Amino acid sequence: MGRNPLVPEGAWDTHTHVFDPVKFPYPISRSYTPKAAQITEYPFNFTGCTSVVVVHASVQGTSPSALVDTLGKAQEAGLTLRGLATIDVNTITDAELDALHAVGVRGARLHEMAWGHGEQAGGSQIGKKIAALAERLSRLGWIIGVFCDVRTWASMAEQIRAMDPRVKMVADHFGGTFPGEEKTPEFATFLELVKEGRLTVKVSGFERLYNGYGSGREGMKAIEPIVKAVIAAGPDQIVFGSDWPHTQLGVSRKGKTDQQRLDDVEGFREVPDDVHIEVLREWITDDTVWQKLYEHPPQVMAFQVNSPASMRQIYSPGAVYPSAAEDTLSQYSNPGGPAEFSSNPPTSHSVSSTPLNIPDFRPESEDMFLGSSFPSMDFSLAGDLYPQFDLDELSYSGMDFTSTFDPSAVDWNATREQGPPSMSSMASPQSPQTQSSVVEQSGAGDQTPSHKPTDKETLTVHLLSQHFSRQLTGRFSFKSADWTFYNFFFHRFTTSHPWVLSAILSWTSASLFYSGRWKDLGIATSHYEQCLSQITKICGCSFDDIEFMWPSAHDPITDRHFSAASTEDIDALFVSCFFLALFDQMAARPTHIRKIFRFISHVLQVPNVRDNMEGVRSRVSTWFCTLEAKASAFQPGDGAILAALGGEEGLISALRASHDTLQKVYSVTYPDEERSADRLQLPLLQRMLELTILLSDITQEKSQSRSGGTGISKIRAKLDAHAQALDAVSDGEGLVGRVRSTWLVLLALYNTAEISFSRNLHASDPRHSADAFAMRIIQVAQKLDVLRGGSSRSTPPPTKIWPLPLVMAAIEVRDPIYREWALHKLETYGGTAGQQYTLSKVFVERMWEREEVAGRRVDCAGVIAEINDGMVL
Repeated sequence: MGRNPLVPEGAWDTHTHVFDPVKFPYPISRSYTPKAAQITEYPFNFTGCTSVVVVHASVQGTSPSALVDTLGKAQEAGLTLRGLATIDVNTITDAELDALHAVGVRGARLHEMAWGHGEQAGGSQIGKKIAALAERLSRLGWIIGVFCDVRTWASMAEQIRAMDPRVKMVADHFGGTFPGEEKTPEFATFLELVKEGRLTVKVSGFERLYNGYGSGREGMKAIEPIVKAVIAAGPDQIVFGSDWPHTQLGVSRKGKTDQQRLDDVEGFREVPDDVHIEVLREWITDDTVWQKLYEHPPQVMAFQVNSPASMRQIYSPGAVYPSAAEDTLSQYSNPGGPAEFSSNPPTSHSVSSTPLNIPDFRPESEDMFLGSSFPSMDFSLAGDLYPQFDLDELSYSGMDFTSTFDPSAVDWNATREQGPPSMSSMASPQSPQTQSSVVEQSGAGDQTPSHKPTDKETLTVHLLSQHFSRQLTGRFSFKSADWTFYNFFFHRFTTSHPWVLSAILSWTSASLFYSGRWKDLGIATSHYEQCLSQITKICGCSFDDIEFMWPSAHDPITDRHFSAASTEDIDALFVSCFFLALFDQMAARPTHIRKIFRFISHVLQVPNVRDNMEGVRSRVSTWFCTLEAKASAFQPGDGAILAALGGEEGLISALRASHDTLQKVYSVTYPDEERSADRLQLPLLQRMLELTILLSDITQEKSQSRSGGTGISKIRAKLDAHAQALDAVSDGEGLVGRVRSTWLVLLALYNTAEISFSRNLHASDPRHSADAFAMRIIQVAQKLDVLRGGSSRSTPPPTKIWPLPLVMAAIEVRDPIYREWALHKLETYGGTAGQQYTLSKVFVERMWEREEVAGRRVDCAGVIAEINDGMVL
């Protein structure tokens, strides 16, 4: 028979068992003796799942050898495999845990239902086991799956709420809730844990729960209230499990002697898996929830990373890229032949033999290195909201249980025929694009908004202004929204300089469109054109005028319009151009954004502007440099804005000249904690700008190839200096609150530069040579995603450098599992942040296709030039 058509492609089954008693005999102490069931027998035609989590059964003891053997058969079985192990937390070593992680184990399992065999443990005893496991497993970001009854879950509620969030709790088989127990207060407490995101529930073990109430549809009706209540409580907190091969029910063994349990080889029950899935689909009418039930498990169980290399090794000036032989994760990436599991710790691998002259980290400095907080939090409290992480414990500090990706609702091609209205004031001839599938037009975001507009509705200025001030002032800042530049711009310029308001409303309207809340870009482009028209009248020249004569442009020295403009007018001009650029970036319109870049570079050369670089214009200029450099990360750009600022020195001067702008504006009302954070954040922002420039330097050096290696050596020296600075962080720097968040982005940016250096200036190196850096970026991205909370996971981190690090990591990372995770995030963000994320995903996929065919690294510049005229990011 064919594959179950109800189940989405790539679906996960998170609860199966495999038994091979001939090769791996059961221990003497066990509660039953099942017959053999090999992973190659898995009935994917019934379940529809091609990705499977194998759960180490309690009768297999605490040796993980059988599980490790099974995980090595993924290719033979034609399945993607991950595992949950039953372990003895008192005897297993950290090295053995790392080895398990390397072959695909992603959590530990506790089976705590006695079924009349031995003593039934209570909540207190089970809670102690969970605490002991959590202490050992938190650094790996593993899950702990538990099969116990709902009363036990309720009794452990406060313990679960207080747990290290790096460890995720999973309740097997609806939390062991039997028919009738859905009316109890314990079940209500269980549901609260689900609603709070503290528990993920396996939608599994149906017939274990409805036993005695019939079979198939009749039995499912008995547990219908339980199933529906769990789904309603946590549509983002459920994962499917078949419970194959369906071992006998525990109650069927009651009364058996210990010897009978050893001697009686049990077959497996015939269970109507297909009927269970049919009924589930009838109950889950929301396509989004149905997709998540099957596609969500990768965020729970398959994307955790444990990089064996220390941060000092990765960031060492003398470090080399780890080879597959040196990287224990290569076993995980290619788990075809795992070594026999040994009780002896494996020999540690060394990434570099070069002596390391980097200070040791103290625990108190490590927590500042990796801690983080986000705009949605109270920054003064953020340092206390999450536990402190050791340096090498960044590896997926908690898993994504609340992904908002909705494949059924997203149609990336939905509006390509529509496109934005033409903008004649900015139109100019350009060469046709080399490919037709991705064009400079709008993209569709979430097509299932909570409220769809009617034909009579419109986006009024009041409505858009309200949305901007409430929802968007923190979009590109880790600061509290009340104290961002965007909030300040809105209050300072929108009444005195209406073109600023037009630019802000253009971007705000586009944000509503790409998040699926508005029907088209008509209102957004109308505000855009209004802003352009007003700028042309005030400045005496348009973007097209500057573009037409580029690179000569108008002589900035004799430009009377800008020379006579007031400080307020110049500042307002910079702000409005920035919001127009955000719109063009969101809509992925290369021609328009290039015109803005060149217009700004022209204005920066006007003496009246150049000689008064402080405050607003200085800060906005640094943002433009970031956008310009990001666009040049894969192919050389002209660097016009950076050159107009006076190179790196001028850029850093602009940053320093503007770092206290808000302090001066708000004077005594500006909070002391914000002043302190501004001061601490300044050197991090400076280093981010330096690394951003370095990305442009790398692509320029690659294109010139005239320095005879001198240029490469200089870039390498700069990267080494950044590495030493990153490693030398001390607790005296006080990295808390938003400063911590900036630090994480800086960390991702450094790794991005290392990948760029490897790919561009050592292009002949093997594919994935910089995999260690790619994995670090993914780790940081996951951390940012988790700590921002479920409500923020459809939007990218609030930094202008995104999605560049994620794109670079997705191209370079060795393991396709991690690449798929990064692609998933790009697709998710595309539903709210616009076409640049959609095009970024296309770029990554195309790079992988080309490199798979070539069997080597492929030049990024050639590929990105085919997509949206090269302006992907």
